[in-house]
Amino acid sequence: MHNLTLMKLQQASMGAPVHAKALSSAADLGQPGVVAVVAQGASGGWAVLADHPHNEGPSATNSAERYARAAAQSLGLAPESLTWFELDSEGAFDELHLHNGIAGFAPLLEPGAPARSLAALLSRLRRLHGRNLEEDTQATLAGLVRPFLETKKPS
Repeated sequence: MHNLTLMKLQQASMGAPVHAKALSSAADLGQPGVVAVVAQGASGGWAVLADHPHNEGPSATNSAERYARAAAQSLGLAPESLTWFELDSEGAFDELHLHNGIAGFAPLLEPGAPARSLAALLSRLRRLHGRNLEEDTQATLAGLVRPFLETKKPS
């Protein structure tokens, strides 16, 4: 079982500090900006930095290392103690690798799942951190993707 924490990450500009604020529910995930979902459990921890399609500040991609550090430190963790993923501003999931203050990215690929998809993320989390992901965790991660689906609806 994982302890799931949701937080809003705000950074006014690339050089500005990042402020982390806890979110009370998954319903808050649909707001523009960057959010982090952090899970801690006996089998280790993981985190997703997610850009909203209408984020007005630095993107999760461009400020990944700073957002990751702020999210982890707000929970008393070292960023390196978590397995990191990113949901970019196009709605695709990537692996996020942090090395000496530098962020690196790789497409999230899992056998049997579309590349860079929610299905690929769920498959990876099951493989790394146990077969069963709680339903609320799956629903929270699906909530990260919802704003991208809503922006692609025909008007």
